[in-house]
Amino acid sequence: MMITVQYSDYIKTNCDSWMTSIFNDSDTLVFTQNETRPGYFKVAEVQVISKLFYTKSDNSKDTITITGSINNPEKKTNYIITIDAHINGFINPIDIQVDESTNTSSLTFTNINLGSNLVAFYPFESNVNDIINGHNGNVTGTLTYTNGVDGGSSSAAHFVNNEIVDISSFLIDLNKDYTISCWVNLDSFNLVDNKYSYIVNNRHNAIGNEEGGMDFLLHYSQQYVYVDFFKSSPISTLDTINSTIPLSFNAWHSIVFTRTDNIARLYVDDQLDFVYNMQSKIYENNSFWSIGAIHNPGNIYRGIRGSIDQFRFYQRALSINEIDYIFHNKL
Repeated sequence: MMITVQYSDYIKTNCDSWMTSIFNDSDTLVFTQNETRPGYFKVAEVQVISKLFYTKSDNSKDTITITGSINNPEKKTNYIITIDAHINGFINPIDIQVDESTNTSSLTFTNINLGSNLVAFYPFESNVNDIINGHNGNVTGTLTYTNGVDGGSSSAAHFVNNEIVDISSFLIDLNKDYTISCWVNLDSFNLVDNKYSYIVNNRHNAIGNEEGGMDFLLHYSQQYVYVDFFKSSPISTLDTINSTIPLSFNAWHSIVFTRTDNIARLYVDDQLDFVYNMQSKIYENNSFWSIGAIHNPGNIYRGIRGSIDQFRFYQRALSINEIDYIFHNKL
């Protein structure tokens, strides 16, 4: 397989000058099926994924020819190869659309804008403030801060004994497109409180009364993420969406949940783990969110044992490329 790719003006203008050219006419690369993105292929060699195939110093070079083999058991003639390129210090996905039947290819660079429709963002830089719209949290318990997913000190919230961060704001409408994204690093599982651990929820108010809504939780016996939706009267479960990818201890895991129209998608560590049709159900919206535990009448319980970082609420569904971007750049 030989394809010629033309650089976009954006890449030529904005790529990092310190990155070295990776692909030359003589380079041979192997592409394999990307199981999490049907119809897409990815570069198999890990060492090339984090490098860029263009340098600012080579302003005269507008095209590059890539020679390689592809593991394509379905004998597709039209497919997409994805490559991660360093742009301005971050990894951005580049898609190469290949049509072997006409011997043509085209390159698509996705300009990532993680600020679009971002309602609230809690980076937990030694506080529980929302740095976007001021939906600041309030802490109950002795919350501490530890190293974050990016390695920065005091840049993640650490929960050990049912600490809770309450946000008394309307953040997102659960009946529109939205995304909830965060990173979790588990120390252990909560073996009391019915053995559940809550990452985030808006189904209980500050005194523990059920108001409907949704939650993210973990169950110790399966190590999976559950996303539940509830109605308040009568109290009942509307939907349960559960992952199949277990979370290991002492490691950062990316969790992203999106809704697009009526389709919900759960991603764990950049892998599409579960797809669910919500079938036009109407979910209850509340103006009270809790991170790290849940309120029960008379107490706070079912707290997570570990760290949470980079918590974002969007009133839109992030794209696959944006989810890739968050994962690769530990955002």
